[in-house]
Amino acid sequence: MIKPLSKKAEKLPKLFKAAATILKEVRENNGNAKSLVYDNKYKHYNTAALLALVCESNNNWNVLEKIIEKTDIFKNNPKLNPWVGRVLITQIIRRKDCKSECLPLLYVKKYANAILELASGDLSKSRGNELRYIRVNTLKTDVKTVIETFTNLEGWTLLPKCETYKDHLKVIEEQLLPKSMVFIQDFHIPEVLVFPSGHGSYFYNIAMKELILQNKASCLDAFLLNPKKNSVILDMCAAPGMKTCHLAAKMENTGKIYAVEKDPVRFATLQKVIKENGVTNVTTINKDVTQVDSEMCPDVDYIILDPSCSGSGLREDEVDDSRLNKLQFMQVALLKHALTKFPRVKRVVYSTCSLKTEENEQVIKTCLKAFKKDFRLMELKTKLPHWISFGGDKYKFGSKCIYTRPNVDFTIGFFIAIFERKPVVSVTENDKKKKHGKKVKKSRVSIDNDEECENEETEFVPKPKGKRVKNMKSEEHNAEHTAIKKKRRKVSKINVDYDDMVETKSVQNNKIKKIKSEDTMPDKVEETSQEIDFISKIKKKKTRPSINEVMKTNQNGVDFNENIKVNKIKNKIGGKRMKSTGVVIDEENENHSLNQDTKLVPSVSTNRIKKRKQSEESNEEHSEIKKKKKKISKASIDNEKIVETKGAQNNKRKNKKLCGIPS
Repeated sequence: MIKPLSKKAEKLPKLFKAAATILKEVRENNGNAKSLVYDNKYKHYNTAALLALVCESNNNWNVLEKIIEKTDIFKNNPKLNPWVGRVLITQIIRRKDCKSECLPLLYVKKYANAILELASGDLSKSRGNELRYIRVNTLKTDVKTVIETFTNLEGWTLLPKCETYKDHLKVIEEQLLPKSMVFIQDFHIPEVLVFPSGHGSYFYNIAMKELILQNKASCLDAFLLNPKKNSVILDMCAAPGMKTCHLAAKMENTGKIYAVEKDPVRFATLQKVIKENGVTNVTTINKDVTQVDSEMCPDVDYIILDPSCSGSGLREDEVDDSRLNKLQFMQVALLKHALTKFPRVKRVVYSTCSLKTEENEQVIKTCLKAFKKDFRLMELKTKLPHWISFGGDKYKFGSKCIYTRPNVDFTIGFFIAIFERKPVVSVTENDKKKKHGKKVKKSRVSIDNDEECENEETEFVPKPKGKRVKNMKSEEHNAEHTAIKKKRRKVSKINVDYDDMVETKSVQNNKIKKIKSEDTMPDKVEETSQEIDFISKIKKKKTRPSINEVMKTNQNGVDFNENIKVNKIKNKIGGKRMKSTGVVIDEENENHSLNQDTKLVPSVSTNRIKKRKQSEESNEEHSEIKKKKKKISKASIDNEKIVETKGAQNNKRKNKKLCGIPS
């Protein structure tokens, strides 16, 4: 049994009271430890020690519950406040000496040996809770200067950078032992340095100046987004402001950042952190983020959404299903607001400090299904080489989401997914090419200032179906048909000109007879010979001149209008064509005169001439038969008229007799 304590016990230090109050708020109301610690209420406290005590109490919650159950510390000491008792148990586990002799501390010290024995076996082995991640504030200094300060002035040793991420994790596990004086630069984020545990108070004292205590998992949002200078960013749940300050450092205080926080206490913490970090491009908004839209925050390029969650990545405790459902509903609503109310946004980063799929993959699935036409998930493998932990395998998009797991990555538990707007397609080809299923070029919208959206330089437009196909085929057929018609017209014109130059043998004979009957036959022969020579030249060129061209070539004043048909004649003699005929020749009369240049050449189209002869003979026979038929028909008509006149005369005579008129 514990002996009764003296009445001269001291009061409980304010540090433990404040830590107990903040721990209760974190556990019962899902508060944020950092924002509560940096509240103005505790501004006169040692905020570094206060934050360390609260965070370790919260992270080792399951261990504390097991110690309380095994020792029955609260049953044996009913006056001991349970929240104060948990903070004091954590202080003993941390092996921190406390000279105070207050009653609560004296109660707990009686169980110190049992507490250390139970804690040594069951204390969380997560190296993420032991390691100290420090982000260099590049707005005030640079990474090189900080590393030189630690190595040259403080006596630290910088470990060399590893080739792979697995080797990096192995070095952290084996060489960054507690209280050892070695550190290493992070494998992915160059401005983050990793230190072993046991130096927490020292690091907290230098925080908010040139170095910022910020876990690597929390730094991944700004690192993966990597905004360029002069960008416009919206931080939807900004308090306490660590991510906001990291974004400002990435942009070197250019552009604009809208930091929104609804809770007035957390909003005050946000303003304080922004001011201490030397950030000048942030506009803080104390308002419900669901009431913020593109009118209040115009031209937003990027959005970061880190909503309230169960915090399962920070502590290993069970969460009620009803609470998970409420959190999921709120997270989906905020993410949908980010994807719909800002039309110019290019990327939206969604992250939680939770390892529950209800708050992570299920939220992504719901929003991705609703906005699949406009957004897609960004590949994060290229941004984080050799990364190990990804989303669930049962989700198609699981490989595009990442987790940070305490037992794997030595960080707090975290989930990140990035929505990326799909590129806007502008078609540069005609709509007809779309119909024929051709590839159409697309204009590419740049997602970053120096990056263009990957994949799909061209889009294959499918062929239309149904009536549209029939209409298109008919249009094609009509176009081809009109082209063929034009060609046929050209050919027919040439054939007509060619046929006009060919006349039947009977016409030729008649013309020759007329020429013979005239006294000026030699003159006519000379004239026609000149005309026919001109025609022979045209034949050699294989062209058909117009009448005007023929008239222009009249050098000897020959009147071509009288003998225009003679000019076009292709003289034929016994199925043979004259190459350069001098005169029109009669077949019956062999005593005729020819020019000296005339030569008989085999006809190119003798079969055609024979067919024409046959057709002419048949036409003559047919015409004779028609004439005979006409004569017969005329004779029959005359006979009928004679018969009619006789009958009419007889009728007239009968009528006169009846009327008494003499004939």
